[in-house]
Amino acid sequence: MKGSKFFLFVLCIIILLYLLYELSGYLHYKTLVPEGTVLAGLDVGGLTEEQARARVEEAFSTPVVLYYEDEEIKLHPRRVEFRLNADALWDELARRRTETSPLKGFGLYLLDQGPPPIEVPVEGRYNEPKLVQFLDGVAQEYDRGMRSPQADLETLTFRPGQPARWLNVEASQPLVAAAIHSAGEREVELVVEQGTAPPLADVSLLEDLIQRRVAEFPGIVGVFFKNLETGEELVIHGDVAYAGMSILKVPIMIETYRWLEGEPGEETTKLLRETMITSGNFTANLLLRQIGAQQAGNDSAYAGIAVLNDSLQRLGMVNTFMATPYDAQEPPPRYVTPANSRTDLTTEPDPYMQTTPFDAGRILEMVYNLSKGGGTLPAAYPGQLTAEEGQAMIELMLQNHEAILLEGGLPPDARLAHKHGYVADTHADAAIVFTPEVDFVLAVFIYYEQGWLGQHSLPLFADIARASYNYYHVDEPYVPVSEDK
Repeated sequence: MKGSKFFLFVLCIIILLYLLYELSGYLHYKTLVPEGTVLAGLDVGGLTEEQARARVEEAFSTPVVLYYEDEEIKLHPRRVEFRLNADALWDELARRRTETSPLKGFGLYLLDQGPPPIEVPVEGRYNEPKLVQFLDGVAQEYDRGMRSPQADLETLTFRPGQPARWLNVEASQPLVAAAIHSAGEREVELVVEQGTAPPLADVSLLEDLIQRRVAEFPGIVGVFFKNLETGEELVIHGDVAYAGMSILKVPIMIETYRWLEGEPGEETTKLLRETMITSGNFTANLLLRQIGAQQAGNDSAYAGIAVLNDSLQRLGMVNTFMATPYDAQEPPPRYVTPANSRTDLTTEPDPYMQTTPFDAGRILEMVYNLSKGGGTLPAAYPGQLTAEEGQAMIELMLQNHEAILLEGGLPPDARLAHKHGYVADTHADAAIVFTPEVDFVLAVFIYYEQGWLGQHSLPLFADIARASYNYYHVDEPYVPVSEDK
């Protein structure tokens, strides 16, 4: 019996000590703001009242961040004379905390159950006319009318058109007011209205950019540009006669494939590769001899030229001709074309062979369409040219790497099937450009009668190619690293 009383006595002492220990913890706990307490949208649970006050005051002293689409604007509470009624906030918190009796609170503490969450809204005042005035100022700075698509000469890039936009001040005002009164949610997406969509960019924008780029060049620049999928086309001085140079090796290649039955033999393959990749004049003349022998029964380069010129006329290339083989010394016969008959603009074209940017671009377009199984070439020569032969022609031209001229203005993901040519006063490059998004033809001819042309032509080739590429890559334009810094 005595043992039982002693045991109960010890148990009571232990319980009392436990309760005293827990009471001490509870009294400390009571000095903290209860967990789950949200003041004006800011969680301050678990802090001392002093810490909670400091956090709330700090939050209300920071600017409210407004977003006008991508523009970030900061509004400091002082701008609208915001005043926080801090005493009312803390009085309300104190009142909420006394709603739970000490005994009940201690019991909940022992059961590891905190009081229910407390959320106290803020009481504050601001100057409404000044907020409206501030928002009117934002509208004045950031509202805009419709913007048409634009081209940037400095970077050779394009910006899409943008619709008109304006701030809806009436709809934005209550959102901003709510953020001013919140310590936790101090960012606002302003209500911005938009007008109708602007017109889409067309190729005239690219033409204007190229024209501005070459405006100060003292020579004559001819350009043919065509989207091979949509047919969108740009021509600058397209019907001006230029020296034909090695550009005419493209129709020589076509005529070679036209007489072939099946794949070319070893000798013809070698001649084609040296003509189209290393631009051999001697091998081009040998191909002309093959053309003459196979299609005219006359093993001579001049017979091949006659076949070539007849074919060019048949294909509508009225401004393109060869008068003699490459590197001939004898005076050529005179060829009169609409292009070289012009009196208003002349490049003093080579009398031995001539073409125009339009003809050079069109012949590449024909090769591209042939590789797809259609177009002018199979229609003009039924059964003589195949899609596989068109693809073989493109593969040859893809192996012609210069890393300058048009290729110098294109990114690594663009492939260039091209033929280039040089004489003293004229440089040219005609290409089918393959990109992941679109394929297009670009032929550029540059004439300058004085001084060394290279210092002028190489930057022009690169810039015209880059502008053409960027026209179809508005969102991810090609800007070389050196220019992007």
